[in-house]
Amino acid sequence: MKRFLFLQIFLFVGLVTSFAQLNWQNVDSLYQPLPPSVHIFRTTDQLDGKPNNAYYLVADLRDKKLDFTVDTTYKRRL
Repeated sequence: MKRFLFLQIFLFVGLVTSFAQLNWQNVDSLYQPLPPSVHIFRTTDQLDGKPNNAYYLVADLRDKKLDFTVDTTYKRRL
């Protein structure tokens, strides 16, 4: 009985997590020229049945040729 219950829980968790995965596609070619240590990924998969358009960027922070800056709107207006 315990083995059967464990199998049911394992299958349920596996199914739930498989639905949460998004298909990310490399879209570096759309944003050229990019340094070799930078990659951009995009997905248009739905989340909870709603439209979703998301991007993420992967960059090697040890690359000395890249300059990372931050800009905020704290205490100023755009």
